[in-house]
Amino acid sequence: MQVEGLADVIHSETEVQRKQAYRQMTGELSALYNNWRDIMIRSCAHVEAYIDFSEEENIEDDVISTVMTSIAELISQLESYLTDGRRGERLRDGVHVAVLGRPNVGKSSLMNYLTKRPVAIVSDVEGTTRDLIESTLDINGYPVVVVDTAGLRETGDKVEKEGVARAISRSELCDLLIIMVDISEDNSSDSILTLIGQQVHQLLDQHFQAERDLKDKSLLIVVNKVDKLDSPALQSLTCRTRGAEAISDSQNISASSAKGRTTSPSSVQDVDSTESGILKVDVLGSPVPVVFTSLTHSIGLHHFLAELTQLLAALCADPTSECLSVTQARHRTHLDNCLDFLREAIESLDTNVVVAAENLRLASGEIGRITGRISTEDILDVIFKEFCIGK
Repeated sequence: MQVEGLADVIHSETEVQRKQAYRQMTGELSALYNNWRDIMIRSCAHVEAYIDFSEEENIEDDVISTVMTSIAELISQLESYLTDGRRGERLRDGVHVAVLGRPNVGKSSLMNYLTKRPVAIVSDVEGTTRDLIESTLDINGYPVVVVDTAGLRETGDKVEKEGVARAISRSELCDLLIIMVDISEDNSSDSILTLIGQQVHQLLDQHFQAERDLKDKSLLIVVNKVDKLDSPALQSLTCRTRGAEAISDSQNISASSAKGRTTSPSSVQDVDSTESGILKVDVLGSPVPVVFTSLTHSIGLHHFLAELTQLLAALCADPTSECLSVTQARHRTHLDNCLDFLREAIESLDTNVVVAAENLRLASGEIGRITGRISTEDILDVIFKEFCIGK
């Protein structure tokens, strides 16, 4: 495992990745896994001794109940350890982020802003982006694979339709979806938050099986083109958002481009805000943060990055935490197998100790495949060390 950690240190591209890889390289993860393996080896040795020598030697009658208690505790630890949301693997391999929205809401502009180069064509012509555009980034220390996608809409154009299908398919594999909306020309409601919610829900309902496709995904809503909002609409938001000063700045720009829509200042009553001042919209029963930007005039972008960084931090493991998370899919596979064998072992301890011993041996072997320690002599060593066999 230390060699794998060294390889990850060499190949890490961000500071947070390096911290996690360094801790694995120094043996912290190996120590944890080897401790679990030692418990399994000891439990297996006790069961083997009970099977082979219980009638001839002084083997205590409660050895099986002691093993059962140890294995039950180990199962609980492993179950807790594996319910980490794959945060360690995500930090190692990168957080996959898709930028979604209807045509001409600013997806390609956001992509170019994040990459700091013109990787995507920006045009007033709708449907310019047809294929997926991916780029690997370091966002405040977190590795990110960001994907620009085709504008989501119903279309008769075969090429654009394929682009929409690819956008939906790729987003289903992502960890975080940035949903961009433009409410500057929408006159359907007096409430800004209602407009945002309507656009987001229409987009998701039209192109996704929301409960299935968006399950366990993080969402961030970006309301772009705030420079085109009229002053009353801006005033209704200014006092409640962390990016208030950024939104207020747009008033100096929007005078000549306002669309004339009148929005009641009372619309702020529909806005849910946290203590940090970030507005949130309910999507599928969960509050989703909303940030306001103008990519044309570079308004609100530092607030967007701040909120994005918070979401990335929540999706990735904390390399400074007391216990390191699983860092590789290979490790998780072996740990899952180990947990299955332990469950089978504890179920058979009361009925068939031979089967239980075999499952304990197999469980320890799965850990050994991670750490590189696989030896059939370990069980015998424990038997002769802890029991007075042949003396």
